[in-house]
Amino acid sequence: SGTVLKTVNDVIVSNSSKNLGDQLTNIVKTLYDIGVREKLKCTPLWLPSIPKEIYLKDLIEKYQYKAEPYLINPLVGEYDIPMEQLQKPLIIDFSNVGNLLICGMTGSGKENLLTTIIYSICICHATEEVNFYLLDFGAETLKAFQNFPQVGNVILSDDIEKVVNVFTMLDKEITKRKELFSEFGGSYMSYIKESGKKLPLIITVLNAFETYAESSDEYLDYFNALLRD
Repeated sequence: SGTVLKTVNDVIVSNSSKNLGDQLTNIVKTLYDIGVREKLKCTPLWLPSIPKEIYLKDLIEKYQYKAEPYLINPLVGEYDIPMEQLQKPLIIDFSNVGNLLICGMTGSGKENLLTTIIYSICICHATEEVNFYLLDFGAETLKAFQNFPQVGNVILSDDIEKVVNVFTMLDKEITKRKELFSEFGGSYMSYIKESGKKLPLIITVLNAFETYAESSDEYLDYFNALLRD
């Protein structure tokens, strides 16, 4: 009979029960560990999310916003364009845009936007550059601005008789400015840039239009005339 030199057992028995986890997860972890060890950095695939609460002072610093004299274009927020990987400041150009309508559901933040606009303008422009007339028939949050030097008057729902005085004054001012601007294409900005003279931009704010409109047809006519001119 022959001599047995070596016996091979092809049945492998493992006593290890250690679970190393998902293969892909381990690959990613290994790559991450290599990156940390080698101090490797990569460009982020997307911008940081816009925070839920945004403060004006932080936006001014983030976008290095600087106001120009007599150019009333306040910084009021920021917006995100995910498809283009862009975040930009939200600026409203009152010197050129004319009328602005803010509308939305109850609780959507209309008054918050309104107060942000007024505050942003007031901290960047003096009384020689801008004057406000505020008509607040809503929650009366605009009362907070009644002592600001740029604010000529704040009219609340229980002072509606004062509306006539404000609109009479504004009507006279419109007539005066139409004549002044006639040689400059009817443009406020052209007058400021080319005449060598200065005039404050007048901004009339009406909060809670539906309440104001219900008060009197006459008061509604005043406002419509102001929008038109």
